[in-house]
Amino acid sequence: MDGRTSEHKFDIAVAGGSFAGLAFVRGLVQALGSDLRIAIIDRAAKPGVAPNDGRAFAIWAGAKAVLTNLGVWDAIAPDAQPMTSIEISDSALSDGIRPTRLTYDALTDDGAPAAYMVPAAALASALFASIEGEPSVTWIAPAEAESLSLGKHSADIALRDGSHISASLVVAADGRTSKLRDAAGITTLRRGYDQTGIVATVKFGEPHNGVAIQH
Repeated sequence: MDGRTSEHKFDIAVAGGSFAGLAFVRGLVQALGSDLRIAIIDRAAKPGVAPNDGRAFAIWAGAKAVLTNLGVWDAIAPDAQPMTSIEISDSALSDGIRPTRLTYDALTDDGAPAAYMVPAAALASALFASIEGEPSVTWIAPAEAESLSLGKHSADIALRDGSHISASLVVAADGRTSKLRDAAGITTLRRGYDQTGIVATVKFGEPHNGVAIQH
């Protein structure tokens, strides 16, 4: 699965080996088996998980259902923290007290948690493991898609190192600054909010009981 291939023609090429790209490839393998030749193009030095990714994501019930159907949720579940309720506050930064404006139970109609907090590393590890060793998948890394040329029956992808691969279907899952998206003429609308955020991982001295707080 690792490394480049001497044959540069694929049925499907996916630019980006993070969560969206891996989930898409896992779904392809599930649905279509090993007959297709799939390439994953990624900037990472090697397939796997970024060791210092300290992010976490809120995985809502719909996304959890997708991960369950992809067969990866059981591997994620031990690291997933269910949300039991959500509290929303709104006040000025200088206020000494931030009263809760809205509280609601984070439960689905059948009483299951509506969302889970999942470490990025656990999510990536489970998705990668689901396609590791799959003979239909070739991981091209480290590599980055630079441009795209569309033909009648296939597309040619130029990589940063000067090499090329072709595919009948190209998927741009390489992030918000996707060069393939721009090359395909897909436009985006961006808006600045003139805000600054602080992202941190903290350890509680007391049980948080699964309560998510949004300000």
